[in-house]
Amino acid sequence: MDDSHTPAKDPSSEPAKFQFQIGASDEEFDEPEVEIVVATHVVPPDGGWGWVVVAASFMCNAVVDGIIFSCGMLLHLFKEEFGVSTSDVAWVSSLLGGFYLIVGIGFGLIYVPAVIATGFYFEKRRALATGIAVCGSGIGTFIFAALNSFLIPSFGWRWTLVVYAGITLSCVVFGLAFRPLKPTTKFTTDDLEPPGTPLLMRIKRARDEQMKQCASALSMTSMNSKTPSRANLEEPFYDGEPGKVDALYVNNFSLMLGGGATMLLPMIVNESLLLAYSVAFGLSVAAFASLRSILLVELLGLEKLTNAFGLLLLFQGIAGIFGSPVAGAFVDLTKTYDISFYVFGGLFALSGVMCIPLRYIKEWEEKRNKRKHQECNAIEMKA
Repeated sequence: MDDSHTPAKDPSSEPAKFQFQIGASDEEFDEPEVEIVVATHVVPPDGGWGWVVVAASFMCNAVVDGIIFSCGMLLHLFKEEFGVSTSDVAWVSSLLGGFYLIVGIGFGLIYVPAVIATGFYFEKRRALATGIAVCGSGIGTFIFAALNSFLIPSFGWRWTLVVYAGITLSCVVFGLAFRPLKPTTKFTTDDLEPPGTPLLMRIKRARDEQMKQCASALSMTSMNSKTPSRANLEEPFYDGEPGKVDALYVNNFSLMLGGGATMLLPMIVNESLLLAYSVAFGLSVAAFASLRSILLVELLGLEKLTNAFGLLLLFQGIAGIFGSPVAGAFVDLTKTYDISFYVFGGLFALSGVMCIPLRYIKEWEEKRNKRKHQECNAIEMKA
């Protein structure tokens, strides 16, 4: 048969074949441009402007909690002025103390950003910075109690509230310090490589750079590193190392101590024991207030701190609103305060017991997610 009548084969119908020559350079191939964009993340400065944020948070806590925890000095004046019962006037302090914990309402607009901002500016010193910031609550209570003793007899409760309003307005100035941190973005392209760098080498370097960035972001969400770094060894106690002192253990012990002490309160028969109870309960509440944002970062990650802290305060606010009326109902039913101390002290201690398995739950969830990730990778490789 004449070859001229044989139809030419269409090259596109042939299966694609890769041909290469040993010793050929990368320039002889058609290479796609490699560009890797690493996910943005916020890196806490652990100092610098962060200490200004701590000072501003301290002042906000002093103003907000100082007014809230000293407002009881005004209740008897409200009772006399408006001719209401003790149970009715108790709603004033209950609503004030409850609604400032519900996110986005009243003093909550000051308190929530003040506590959360400190956590974003610190990593290794987060516990120390948060502890300093929340100290403003206790200092503010002392200051406003003394201020009430001067303002109320001199100007009356109405002008005292006007002074409160002016002091609260000053928090606008402190809020200016809470500047948002700019996220860090890292771009890696093959244009940054020296000419003649092999393609596989450029891909490897880009992958290594991405892994380093992921490890850096991951370190922000874990405060219990298993391998202490040199900086950790030079700065012990507040560096988050399993931090010497475990924050979760301190929190749980404090809650159980405060709840147990409250249940024993009806048995107190002298002033010395009452002072001892005040110290024990004050320390337990202070530990919880200082460590709650630390624990949220440790257990859930820095990126979930805002939402988690808001939900936590929401439930605290609901309890603050209805706690006093419920306690008053127990008193009306039993004609004694003992049942109220037993019930609420028991619930306080129970909250510490419920927090014991949190770390084990976290580890279980991480293992489950890791196993699912490995299964998905296996399925993709088979496909």
